[in-house]
Amino acid sequence: MRSLTSVSARPSSRRRILGLALAGALSTGALVAAPVLSPTAPGTSPAAASEAFPESGLVSVTQTGQATVGAGLVHTSYDIVTGAGAARANMFTVDLEVAEAGIITAPYVASSQRLDDMAEAAGTIAAMNGDFFQISNEGAHGDIPVTQSASGAEVRDGEMRKTAVPVAQRYGGGMPKEYNDGNQVVGQLRNGTAVVTRVEMRGFIATDTHGKIDVDALNQYGMERDQIGAYDGSWGRVSRERAACGSEDRRRDPCTGDVTEVIVTDGVVTSVSPTIGSGQLGKNQIAVIGREAGAATLAQLQVGEGVGSNFKPVSPAGNLDWAIAGGILVQDGVLAPSAGGSAAARVSAGVSTDGTTLFLIAVDGGQPESSGITIRDLGDVTRHLGADDVMLLDGGGSTTMLARDSYDADFELLSKSRVAGIEVLRYIPNGIGIWTD
Repeated sequence: MRSLTSVSARPSSRRRILGLALAGALSTGALVAAPVLSPTAPGTSPAAASEAFPESGLVSVTQTGQATVGAGLVHTSYDIVTGAGAARANMFTVDLEVAEAGIITAPYVASSQRLDDMAEAAGTIAAMNGDFFQISNEGAHGDIPVTQSASGAEVRDGEMRKTAVPVAQRYGGGMPKEYNDGNQVVGQLRNGTAVVTRVEMRGFIATDTHGKIDVDALNQYGMERDQIGAYDGSWGRVSRERAACGSEDRRRDPCTGDVTEVIVTDGVVTSVSPTIGSGQLGKNQIAVIGREAGAATLAQLQVGEGVGSNFKPVSPAGNLDWAIAGGILVQDGVLAPSAGGSAAARVSAGVSTDGTTLFLIAVDGGQPESSGITIRDLGDVTRHLGADDVMLLDGGGSTTMLARDSYDADFELLSKSRVAGIEVLRYIPNGIGIWTD
């Protein structure tokens, strides 16, 4: 697969008109108002609604439009009614045997971009926002720069780009730890099969005189006490100090001064410092940071000592090509225990039983005509529309879905949220992009 970084050039071979009819601009012939899952339609008893949606607040799901974006990519719009009111949703159905999907990102782990800029840089035809992220500081961290980094794990081009922060430092989701610890991901294996699975990192540095030292984290904005984490050039210019703030118990826990940062350049230790630095690391450099017991371990290293390193993604599903984190809403067709939450703009990514289809859904919120949807109802609607496994992604003000009618055209916003009555296009760290022929 092609590189899916946000800085990759748009493939010129894909510059052709695809005849996309976008939401709100669908041709008359394409518009429909057929009940897809509408047990409360005229002539249907309330008992039927209970039978159709026994595990959520869903009342009806009605298709209002559909258009082919490109080969293997269909955009469908829906009106949804739940116990919380009416909502409007958009879904991309991606045939992965024809179209391509993958993670797209801001230029650095510790950076953010608007989704349209991210998608344009990656050369996609369509995109949707991704993981929750560190959007603010709390407690006594006011002097530490906000990283804008995603909370969960990322895999790109088969390599670990970042690992997940401790659950207590994770933003968003409001779900039990076993379904939302930042290591649950949606993505694709090297063989092209889409999966909802887990990914963790097997990481270490190996030194000339101190042997193998386990590394717990990679490009992660917060660590547990006593951990060791590594940062490479993909982290960016933002200070790495946030790694020593908070803990496995609370985001608000104070920063510790018990730290050691080791800079490795071309496989050799070039500095050992009791403070954490900032600034862009070179492609030939890594910064290894330890806190508490981890700091004591790294403090033993000496300038001039040779160091090797390895940071490998490991998943029970197999070798991942790309992955983006969220919270599990549906496993093997069964709704996972999750907080219902209030109705809001929300986003999900689902996978078919055979792993050949990806379902991306964005529900508008904060609008008179679309109040949003609860977390549980979102899982149920994604399941009923075809997904066997479903992930919750970042919603609220981050909710963004867009597409364009050619690779040379501007993007049109299909789904969005409003914050305090204002339509927003938030700066975010990552998303899911789609490419078609």
